[in-house]
Amino acid sequence: NMKLREAFTVVACAKLLVIQEAQGASIISITDPLSSSSCQSCSSESSNHNISKAKDNGRCGVPASESISPQEFVDPAPFQCGIYLAASSIPNAGFGLFTTRAVKRGDTVQPYPEAPSIPIFDFYSPFGGEEEDWNHVNYIWEADGMVGFEGLEMSESVMTFGSLCNFHTVLKSLSPQHSEYDDTILNRFEDPGAGAISYYNGRKFEATRHIEAGEELFDNYGDDWLDNRPGTYADYVPRSDDFRTAATTLSHFAQFNKEDESKKFDDVRLSAIADTIAVFNKRAASVFPNTREKYERFRNITIAYLEEKGKSVAGNRELASLLAKSNLEPKRDINWILDNGVCIEKIKPDSSTIKGAGRGAFAQTSIKIGEIISPAPLLNIPNKDALLTYEAKYQGNFKRVKVGDEPNGHQLLLNYCFGHRDSQLLLCPQTNSILINHCSKRNGGKNLCNNGKGPNAKAQWAGAWDPTTKEWLQKTIPEIAKLTADGERGLSLEIVATTEIAPGDEIFIDYGENWENAWNAHVDNWVPPQKPEDGGDYIPFADMAKNQDDLRTVEELKTNPYPQNVQVACYGGKIIGEDDDDDDDEDDEEQEKDDNGVVHMKADRSFRAGGSDMDDPDKLLVCTIQSYDETTMKYTVHLSYDGVYYVISDFPKRSIRLVLKPYTSDIHIKGAFRHFMEIDDDIFPEHWKTSEED
Repeated sequence: NMKLREAFTVVACAKLLVIQEAQGASIISITDPLSSSSCQSCSSESSNHNISKAKDNGRCGVPASESISPQEFVDPAPFQCGIYLAASSIPNAGFGLFTTRAVKRGDTVQPYPEAPSIPIFDFYSPFGGEEEDWNHVNYIWEADGMVGFEGLEMSESVMTFGSLCNFHTVLKSLSPQHSEYDDTILNRFEDPGAGAISYYNGRKFEATRHIEAGEELFDNYGDDWLDNRPGTYADYVPRSDDFRTAATTLSHFAQFNKEDESKKFDDVRLSAIADTIAVFNKRAASVFPNTREKYERFRNITIAYLEEKGKSVAGNRELASLLAKSNLEPKRDINWILDNGVCIEKIKPDSSTIKGAGRGAFAQTSIKIGEIISPAPLLNIPNKDALLTYEAKYQGNFKRVKVGDEPNGHQLLLNYCFGHRDSQLLLCPQTNSILINHCSKRNGGKNLCNNGKGPNAKAQWAGAWDPTTKEWLQKTIPEIAKLTADGERGLSLEIVATTEIAPGDEIFIDYGENWENAWNAHVDNWVPPQKPEDGGDYIPFADMAKNQDDLRTVEELKTNPYPQNVQVACYGGKIIGEDDDDDDDEDDEEQEKDDNGVVHMKADRSFRAGGSDMDDPDKLLVCTIQSYDETTMKYTVHLSYDGVYYVISDFPKRSIRLVLKPYTSDIHIKGAFRHFMEIDDDIFPEHWKTSEED
């Protein structure tokens, strides 16, 4: 019992010390718990962090006179929110995400994906959408992993870190992992909700460098993301080269020591230097410190860095990074974040308590009535018809064209947006609030949920944390459409508790009576597709993907075909430009073209996929396996790229995988449920509603 008690003491002390260290607390002392069965108390600079300040010789935060048996042990580590939404430190950049805990390089910001990713297919072609129809175009990601095989032209709406983190060309700190696909979440043969939710669990984001507590988190979109938006605000966003150019200029005259520089660089002189730089590079001039105040800020940041690193000189890249930090809004620290931010970690995903609902949102901490559970900045779609889908047919191998003008459904995104029956406006949340499922007491308990208690939360317009919402609520739909076309957003909702919520409780809101009636009608009229044992041709891809060794040749496929939702893809190697610098030119000389223009070649080292290559749809080409050599354990594959047909021998097994066949997953099921969540009529602006005449 004593050893067990000592073990609990170690856990108690360790957890509290970790919390205090993350909050910037100082450790007074700690004795060896295994020898003394106690640890000395810990202290925190701030009483706002709810960390015990007991100064006794008992366990951390527990008086020595009180004994704790293992059965009575209570985890002393209360929930500590670590990620907050607040005004970005980049001037005029809207919201940003901040961390109050340090994140080591290589660690994920959270141990779980924040919320499902939503696949968006063929928006531009064949359905004729235009960028100005919605402002998702500046927030969605290029499809990665299995999302890229959902259709020919795929994008991915990634919540929270994928939409609310800003991009900084120098201070970038996050890299996304691909979203895992699991189509066993629902059973298309048994669940009416099949195809109505995303089967992608969402992306985790990994730190690409050490991130200090108090920093803003920055994604890496790549400079190409900016370069591909000419004629927009992107023209004025400084690139990494611009910061280095300005840093190079500074390095010629700046002295980073504690002696006074005789204030030789006043506003006039610094402004003149910036003006000179602007003649050649306006973006570099925009980050150059053109006032004494800005220069002193840069100089102080640099001196502190050099002292911390024990250096006397900083390299150009280091100076560029320090200059970038000096260009951020000052006074962004942990205390500022706690005072001005909104926690986004009060809920986390898990399997919903509602059968057939997929994932749900579960409380990580106690939440009081009226407390914000999750903030929900919104993206605008002024005309919900932008999410209509149509029948399409292939025109060539890699293009689909619309057939007729009658829509056959909607994008899955519709199910994750708020709207109103009398309005064309859709508003799509960009946080984990999309995890929250529907619940009501209507229909005599037909939609029984939350133990029959009904919803425990509601959606309402954002309060003081988003001051632009109040202004935008006064705008007309045409005004919102114009702002959307200009890439602007300005509305937010917030999910607030309507009852006391305990840790572990699932969160529910009411999607509205019209949504509920539509869902009940869908369930009543739902006809499941034919099962494989009854002659159907579909097996969940997640089940097929477990056996990536199941690689069948074209001859084997004649008698043992893959299910209709599965195909084979091969790593493109040098065909797609992934050349191996170590290869000599002999490989190129061995390429032969037959009379039909088919290229015959042996796979060289460029075809050996590595790292995350097999999760990148841009590097994978649909292929067929012609034969397998049991001696060399290599394959001969056929594939085409850019109008050229290839036959490649000696192809490695590791560079072949099973993938989804386009337009066969559950989101493409005809008649899959689609309906937006409804904003309560009491808070929906009258001037956003469309009359019958309109």
